[in-house]
Amino acid sequence: MQSAFGTSSLNRHKCPAPATQTSISNHAMTLTVNAEAKKAAKRAHVALALFSEDLHPFKITEGGSFMAFAQTMLDIGLKSRARLLAKDVLAQPTTVQRALAVEAKEARAMLKPRLQAHPISSTSFISLTCSYITYDWKLVDQVLGVRSLSNEPHTAIFIKNETSSILKEYGIFSTTPINLDAGRHKPFIGNDGPRRKAQALHR
Repeated sequence: MQSAFGTSSLNRHKCPAPATQTSISNHAMTLTVNAEAKKAAKRAHVALALFSEDLHPFKITEGGSFMAFAQTMLDIGLKSRARLLAKDVLAQPTTVQRALAVEAKEARAMLKPRLQAHPISSTSFISLTCSYITYDWKLVDQVLGVRSLSNEPHTAIFIKNETSSILKEYGIFSTTPINLDAGRHKPFIGNDGPRRKAQALHR
């Protein structure tokens, strides 16, 4: 059974008569946003800016996007009311760059002795090349000297003696022993702490 007045005719119903009842002409809706999803979106946005703008060798901690990324992470994780700034946490923004520079100083110069033979005369000789990195990060190769092959039967000893002879002409390693490792087939690094090590590259 349906009533012309809806449910107003039901027993114990307290709804006012239809003539006096206020009609609803519109509805107000409130948009709710998941807090975690909003934080994730913000992290993704600043991370994208970081990788697209500041991801360059030795410069990542100097870029504005890196600072914005760090600041966003701090803001999201901040629990106290005191404002914590990225610049206060990262007092030295070039920390990574300077750490790499310190490591580079340990291997800035690389000495490479090579045993070669002239393609026409078949004369054997040894050459010593110094490869070094300038302070503006440019790789430079410089031949320090060339020696003809002697009668020394032991190749490793010959490389060590001739390398030492060439270096002494430049006043290098004049009093420091040279440790030769001819079996690794790798260039040797000329500075390794208090002692100088030499790993000969011979073919």
